[in-house]
Amino acid sequence: MAESQIYFEDLEEGMELPEKSWGPITTVDMVRFGSAVDSYGKLHQDYFWCIEHGFQDILISGPMKQALLSSWLDQIAGDSGFVKKMSVQHRGMDYVDKRILTASGKVTSINEQSGLGYVECDIKLANSDGQVTCPGRATIIFPKRGSGPVPVEYDTPPELAGFIEQILGAKE
Repeated sequence: MAESQIYFEDLEEGMELPEKSWGPITTVDMVRFGSAVDSYGKLHQDYFWCIEHGFQDILISGPMKQALLSSWLDQIAGDSGFVKKMSVQHRGMDYVDKRILTASGKVTSINEQSGLGYVECDIKLANSDGQVTCPGRATIIFPKRGSGPVPVEYDTPPELAGFIEQILGAKE
């Protein structure tokens, strides 16, 4: 069952975003995530290495925390919205099998630009001890009621454009 779309008109400054929780994140989750992003650091997969180096357990990786926040924001934006940008900081350690991680946030400003609803938010990922280990900010473009989906505008970064040209030129 699809979640209902949030529209720009539904939002107000100071409004809390719907929370989402995950976990506990397991070692298997970390190995699967590491495999998906080609990251095999012992800090995020090897229990004995972590203990030997003074950690309590395997650490949940920062990129995984970012991925959880990104997925949550994408769900909030809905099928007709668009996550324009997100930035986060990594300020604390979370260990596997120990805590539930919960994403939450608050609308800090709303404005309309070119008929689209731009919403700025403070976001965070906190553990079940209440410690915010990954705070950040996000901009979500929500559709206006009665309009179509938000057009996804994406400019190819110059580095990627050059790489694509290089690859295509090499094939000729």
